[in-house]
Amino acid sequence: FFRVFDPPLPLMPLVGNPKYLLLAMVTTSLVLLLSWTYRAAPKGPNHSPTLDVDEFCAMDHTRHWEYMQWTSHENARAAEGRPGQEHYRLLTYFAKQMRPGQHIADVGTNAGASAFALAADGNHKVHTFDIPSSHKFVEMALNTHKRLVHEQPIDGVSRIYREFPRVVFHKTNLLMDPERLEHVLGASLLFLDTAHEPETTPFENEFLALLDGRFKGIMLLDDIHMGNGEMERFWDRLVAKTGSLQKSNYKAYDLSALGHWSGTGLLDFTEGALTMPDLTRLKQGCSKQ
Repeated sequence: FFRVFDPPLPLMPLVGNPKYLLLAMVTTSLVLLLSWTYRAAPKGPNHSPTLDVDEFCAMDHTRHWEYMQWTSHENARAAEGRPGQEHYRLLTYFAKQMRPGQHIADVGTNAGASAFALAADGNHKVHTFDIPSSHKFVEMALNTHKRLVHEQPIDGVSRIYREFPRVVFHKTNLLMDPERLEHVLGASLLFLDTAHEPETTPFENEFLALLDGRFKGIMLLDDIHMGNGEMERFWDRLVAKTGSLQKSNYKAYDLSALGHWSGTGLLDFTEGALTMPDLTRLKQGCSKQ
């Protein structure tokens, strides 16, 4: 080691010193270990998530909807909407940046369109959650794909779910199910689209309280400007940090210019891992191009 670097004469006394020899060996070992750890770390399309507005606006999303045939015709048409009108392209954009081993949570299955957008073009799992009394997705899928009823009339529902190997369907009340809540807490990306009545039916507030100080990913919220007053106040409290997230360190962004006409919000709990553009570029949306 020392012959290779041939230190100059003033340093030669250090070469024979056991203390400096030991220090050199330890330093070399640490450098090699850190180098190996960096090379072995899993890396996805983007090592850290980023919202690049120009890249997003130029994204070709036409091949992303392999599952959209299973949702309602209305939702399938909406998935083709441009940014600022519909949010499905934004969901896919963030989902594509998930790294191997990470998973996504979709709270509010409804017709399944958001889960399918999140599951598009990736190898990650999407855990989608709906309340037990909601049957919209299954009824719609069975009606649209009647062949499943004829092939397996008894097990038709299970047959539908097997059509989507990247989507895990859950029927539960997350407020009362701590085991399945772990799928949400461990998600790198979370989409929340539920009752939209945080004052009348306070699911959103109670749900966020369960996540407070425990969720460390990216959260997207739908319909923050839907016009019923409750969602606007709910979002304003989150921005002002006077809502249900008192223990969490997060940043709030309004992505409505890139998302849904009724409003799309983003809460960043990653503590610096997410790279965001400046607010002026966010407000411009895709209209700049």
